[in-house]
Amino acid sequence: MKKEAADKKVTVLMGYNKNVCKYVKNTRDFAAENPGSHVTFVSNNTYENTPESLGECFERNAEGMLKNMAIHELALLVSFYDVAVDNIESATVDKEFSSMQTLAGPSGKEFTDFDKIKFTIKTKTGKEVSVQADRCGGDTSYGMVSDADGKELFRHSMPD
Repeated sequence: MKKEAADKKVTVLMGYNKNVCKYVKNTRDFAAENPGSHVTFVSNNTYENTPESLGECFERNAEGMLKNMAIHELALLVSFYDVAVDNIESATVDKEFSSMQTLAGPSGKEFTDFDKIKFTIKTKTGKEVSVQADRCGGDTSYGMVSDADGKELFRHSMPD
């Protein structure tokens, strides 16, 4: 592929992006059909909720949960919800859900990171969307649409 791209003078970029997943499209479509609804993209991992398991996770993924795990959901916010540094009106953390710990990794060095976090971004263009990530939340990631009172109306999981 590298040689063919060079021969044709084409740049090839690869990455992992959820923009094309059916669960994202279906979540966005449902929200569009239900004015006043709210979208939350949820990413889960299957680490054990123990200091040993999370300490190993924090060390191996030392760039932190936002850059390592929630980055895929942040990409969705950029692609579909007008999220950009100069367009964020507010970022609100759900302190009741979110949890940060300092744990020793296998090397003995301590690492501080979130084991779970939930936050809502509101843009200056009026869009609002939430991201929830949980290192110990299980093996299902999904998009969820809720009404103005927070009652879940729709959920579509990945894998599609």
